[in-house]
Amino acid sequence: MDYSDPNAFTLPFQLTKTIRRDVYPLLEPTQPELSAKGKTVLITGVSGGIGKAIAESWAIAGASGLVLTGRKGDVLEHVASRVRSLAPPGTKILARTADITSEASVTELWAAAKEAVGKVDVLINSAGSLNGGPSAALRSRASSLTSRSTCWAPTWSRTTSSPRPRVLAPS
Repeated sequence: MDYSDPNAFTLPFQLTKTIRRDVYPLLEPTQPELSAKGKTVLITGVSGGIGKAIAESWAIAGASGLVLTGRKGDVLEHVASRVRSLAPPGTKILARTADITSEASVTELWAAAKEAVGKVDVLINSAGSLNGGPSAALRSRASSLTSRSTCWAPTWSRTTSSPRPRVLAPS
């Protein structure tokens, strides 16, 4: 499969009439309504595509503090450099490698975040691992990694952070 084709995964599973490849005005992080001024954000998985885009958007929106984490240190530093170039002067930015599938690593991450930026207002769990296939074919290690990254890591972050970031839910 040609991964350079932007439609390789989009068209076969298209459920909407319009495919958007750019940020449209309603979601533009420079909109005053989306200002993140005064907010500190911890984002996991920034060494991946979605996490990187999320980090860039929060920087553009003016977050006062950003904690960026991922497994790939070299990629993380590249993303952090880009985020620093987009963020307003004075923005506190911590880039730290972490393995969110390890409770000890998550605990260390939150301690470092508290020391570097203070209180975290927003937690974005963008990191994850998904091993597909028939459940009978999945090795227990692979499925354990998936459950630790998608289920347990957010739980550890919620129980480790103090004070806890506010949970936003639809009313």
